[in-house]
Amino acid sequence: MLKLLQCPKSQIAIGRETVKFTLPSRSQALDFVDSQTDLIVRFLHRWGLREATISYPSSNGVEKSIPIPATLQTSEEPMIKGLTNTQWLRVAEEILNESRPTFLVSMTQHKNVLVNSAACDLMGCSAEELLSRDLAPLWVPPGQLKPISYNVQLPPHLEEFHRLLQQQSELINHTFSNWKPAGDNTDAHWVVWNDDIRFVELDGNPYRLMRVNGFDEVRA
Repeated sequence: MLKLLQCPKSQIAIGRETVKFTLPSRSQALDFVDSQTDLIVRFLHRWGLREATISYPSSNGVEKSIPIPATLQTSEEPMIKGLTNTQWLRVAEEILNESRPTFLVSMTQHKNVLVNSAACDLMGCSAEELLSRDLAPLWVPPGQLKPISYNVQLPPHLEEFHRLLQQQSELINHTFSNWKPAGDNTDAHWVVWNDDIRFVELDGNPYRLMRVNGFDEVRA
């Protein structure tokens, strides 16, 4: 969808009315605003969003942001090249137009990189929180969690899931189990999900596109 998503240190969070771009540094954030404001405003208009914020960490660790409202006047020049490419735009449109909770997940970083508002409703938290969540430990069955890095040593449950998806490319009405955290992270439940899942390769990197049909809580 966006050039920002091609940078492993950057994130995008889309809510009902706003979109947040997070850049690794102030200089990168300013460069991004300077070169991409026109297209960001057009993006806001396209999906009926109210505002974009471009965030970055300050020297004292406090997050700062630059707001770009949808009402901002832009030039009439052609859309700036580089912020979007056809693959990302096609996937983003599919996710944002999907009524079911939908997640685009990096299979190498084990994080959500794009979610829709239905996904936020399902998980009871903001898009920012969903995008910052480390997903690998959620695949460790009850009672098997160990003090190791699950981004380095993947849970066997997740490895098998990835292997199956890469072999078949698409899993329709597929059932699998992992933890569903509470929205405030005070609790989690081991659940059986039913999803339509598709393997997607973007810029040479593997992702899984997960559309949730439903879930059932099971006793851990």
